[in-house]
Amino acid sequence: NQTVWRWTAPLHDFVSAQAHGVKTIWADYLSLQNVSAENARLRAENERLQLLRVRMQRLESEKRRLANLLDLGEQRKDLRLAVAHVRRRSNSPYFRTIGLKLDTGSMAIETGMPVLAAEGLVGQISRMSSGLAEVLLLTDPRTAVDVVLEKSRVRGVAVGNGDPREHTMTLKYLDRTVPVIDGEQVVTTGDDGRFPADIRVGTVHVALD
Repeated sequence: NQTVWRWTAPLHDFVSAQAHGVKTIWADYLSLQNVSAENARLRAENERLQLLRVRMQRLESEKRRLANLLDLGEQRKDLRLAVAHVRRRSNSPYFRTIGLKLDTGSMAIETGMPVLAAEGLVGQISRMSSGLAEVLLLTDPRTAVDVVLEKSRVRGVAVGNGDPREHTMTLKYLDRTVPVIDGEQVVTTGDDGRFPADIRVGTVHVALD
């Protein structure tokens, strides 16, 4: 028996060691599985929080816009305002338009009426169709607005560029004898009879030759 034990002892030790190794590997595997599950849970929670943060930012932005619109209504008692929501945007490479769903109440909406945002002039209603108002945006090449620069008081006409990559207009027919100030505000004159006076159109950017 002793002789057999001496020959089988190494085998017994080897099997015991292997069994211990299997236990260790299995325990490590279970630990990795737990870590992987926890990481997946944390990633899902992080994505949920990121989505919630984006929604909160949108709500805060919408709140600021509504507050600014209320301020505009208080400051400009001469304006009759109706609420509208953007429902579609034009995919045309040539024309810049949007479709608005109007919450008009008792106010009659007609073509030619100006469309405003809290930040300033957006465009003009070009036609009504199926409960939507199509708005010709300022950046559309068919748009031209009589404007005046707030500081230099230079008058001119702002014409839409129609570039889908940039929301810009070009100032034309300016008095070249008066220096234009980079960064000054451009507002409507009200002389064209289409847009109210003193509505912000944009900001001057002096192009360098």
